[in-house]
Amino acid sequence: MSRDHEATHHLLATWLGLPHSPTLYGVAAKQTYPDWMLEEAAVLAIQAFARANGVDLTTLAIRMATRRQRHRSAITGRFISKADAEASPETMVKEAG
Repeated sequence: MSRDHEATHHLLATWLGLPHSPTLYGVAAKQTYPDWMLEEAAVLAIQAFARANGVDLTTLAIRMATRRQRHRSAITGRFISKADAEASPETMVKEAG
């Protein structure tokens, strides 16, 4: 993979209003996230599009991570809070459903 691969997992999760990447969470928990292939395909597509347009995803991830303001998810319309950041993907799915 490339240097910005894991950062792109983080960016994708943030853009979708998730507290973290379900795939990376699964890796850390030594579990397999059922839809990991979908997330990987999305990450690789974002990386290819960013490269084609000269966007440095690592710099973008750092800039987003250092913002002090709250971030509203474009998908869910929810604000990402400390509680969201501590929730597991399973909790987020149950809340959304």
